[in-house]
Amino acid sequence: MVDSARIEEQLSDAEATAVVEGLMSGDLRADLLRDGRSDSAVYRVRDRAGRSLVVKVWRRSGWTAAVRRLTRTSPARREARNLAAARAGGVNVPSVLGLARTRGRWTDALLLQDLGPCVPAIQYLKTLLSECRGAEVEVFLSGVIDLTGAMLRAGVVDADHSFSNIVATADGKPCRLDLEVAEQFDPARIPPRAQGVMLGRVIFAVILVAQPDVTLAMTFAGEMRNRLGLPRHIVDEAQRHIDELLDEQARDTGIVTRFNCVQAVMG
Repeated sequence: MVDSARIEEQLSDAEATAVVEGLMSGDLRADLLRDGRSDSAVYRVRDRAGRSLVVKVWRRSGWTAAVRRLTRTSPARREARNLAAARAGGVNVPSVLGLARTRGRWTDALLLQDLGPCVPAIQYLKTLLSECRGAEVEVFLSGVIDLTGAMLRAGVVDADHSFSNIVATADGKPCRLDLEVAEQFDPARIPPRAQGVMLGRVIFAVILVAQPDVTLAMTFAGEMRNRLGLPRHIVDEAQRHIDELLDEQARDTGIVTRFNCVQAVMG
């Protein structure tokens, strides 16, 4: 068995089902990547040939599961469609390998490409800053802007476009994960509020890296505005959402940070 081997080709329905059944039964080696106490869980799984892939499964019980049953929606299929649209638009996301149904307490399963060792974006950036590796911070954040622009050009809009859903891959490039709740729009007709929320969320993510110092976030916001050609009304929507997030942070933690997105991008 070669530990570094990963599945990269599309799986047949039978192959996907076999992997998920092996995961559920415990017959296949698996590592939990994200705890399943919420609505979903994520595992790294090795198939019987020793190849690695990632499996995301959704809980069968709970109120969100009840809503899915009433609306006859599949979170796995929704996320697969969003990932496919993003990937077709040049966004760095894992490729979809297959879909399957599960038994027991879990329902739909989404099988994804294993990206190998990854680091959460906020952890990656804080490490670079602590080691005074500013040039690498600049390169990574530039990649985040490229990724964000590619998503918008593909019409894939996500209100949770945050560093909890962005990782640094082994080569230091940002990769977007978890597009379950993203929405797809005609790129020429994205609602301003939806676009502003998405942009405000990722700017807020940069604020969190070094607050109360917001210099890094100011530079990031200005660069993003210039490269994506953001009009003033979109900047205003982004500022509105940043204010909401900063107010929530102040209430929950007592940490007070001020950020003027308009000044950052227009000043």
